[in-house]
Amino acid sequence: MANIHVMALDFGNGFVKGRINDENFVIPSRIGYKSNTDKQLEGFINSEIEVSEFVINDDYENIILFGKDLDKTTSTGKDTASTN
Repeated sequence: MANIHVMALDFGNGFVKGRINDENFVIPSRIGYKSNTDKQLEGFINSEIEVSEFVINDDYENIILFGKDLDKTTSTGKDTASTN
């Protein structure tokens, strides 16, 4: 597996600015969980939106979603959490 280098900063303005390898990004500073069984995640599952999934410490029961289209996956806001 290739090495992935990530650096991200949250300045408290609602967005995270970061860099993964040679690519810069600016995305909302919120997370969601893929375990939501609601149809809100349909666009994510069909790869129609820009959201990445992350598994932390091999916990595949609680896959975290993060990305610029996160609000489209959780339109009610009930499944997102502020990082502030």
